[in-house]
Amino acid sequence: MTIEQQIIDAVTDFHDLIARGRDTPDALSEASSANGLKDGVLEHHLSKSMLLQEIVSEIRREADRKQTYEIIYDAVLGYVSDSHKSWFKQPAQRRQDRLDRLHAALGRAPTSEEQAQADAAERKIREEKSVRFQREFARTLREAEPKTNVED
Repeated sequence: MTIEQQIIDAVTDFHDLIARGRDTPDALSEASSANGLKDGVLEHHLSKSMLLQEIVSEIRREADRKQTYEIIYDAVLGYVSDSHKSWFKQPAQRRQDRLDRLHAALGRAPTSEEQAQADAAERKIREEKSVRFQREFARTLREAEPKTNVED
């Protein structure tokens, strides 16, 4: 394995370790030793473009953003799955139900950006469910069609 590939693998490992909440020095030493790099090589490579603390902050922000989106997606998935319960509610009541679910999932009131993420997640989930429903419906129709005998 080339030194470039070792560095690339070490950077990937470093990102994963920081995203999981490891301290910077521990993550640097673990990623370096796991990929056969000498002490200081990974840190030198990472700090070429920006300060190491800025890199760590960006990784943690992205990990938090991803975790928040997963929480939002799960909350919206539950809302969409239970949407048959809200068929007869007014749009304002349905909107409030969704906001209440987001608030409960996040543990705080959702921001406008998180509400936009929830809208996008809901569209995605509804599209996936509608495609799956159409495929299952078509399969059911094919299975229900009477079999014709070619010899007749």
